[in-house]
Amino acid sequence: MMKKLLFLLSFWIYISISVAFAEIKLQPYQSGDWSAITKKYPNQTVAIHFWGTTCGPCITELPEWGKYLKSDKNIKAIFVQVDDVSGSMIRKRLQSAKLEKYDHYYLVSNFDEFIYFEVDKTWHGEIPMTILLGKDGKKERILGSVEFKDIKKWASKQASIQ
Repeated sequence: MMKKLLFLLSFWIYISISVAFAEIKLQPYQSGDWSAITKKYPNQTVAIHFWGTTCGPCITELPEWGKYLKSDKNIKAIFVQVDDVSGSMIRKRLQSAKLEKYDHYYLVSNFDEFIYFEVDKTWHGEIPMTILLGKDGKKERILGSVEFKDIKKWASKQASIQ
């Protein structure tokens, strides 16, 4: 009986550690990918957030994204990291913000005007920046840190669209 309990305890600890350190999948993002990514989520409520590990407001805001998304399961979230940094640094920031279970991309080329233009013709590359894609097909841009009360209001509006 004691051996069984010891085995179960060891197994539980192993599983807990494995889940805690699960690798966050980072997908490459380059010029031309915007259309492919947005087509993956037709008729869904999607927030696509561009951020950088060297951007103070971005780092401050990431944990707020984690808290908000935990409370709103109706939004599909995608995070695109734009700095030229290691994958381990990106993962560290995402894990500390509790954003492990969302889709994550990183730029494989320079963050340049081709990428800006395909995302939003009026965007010049400032971060943080969030694009909200609605079920209604409309796109809204938020430049700078978001006000989560505004996102909640937008998401509620989207939830009423059939």
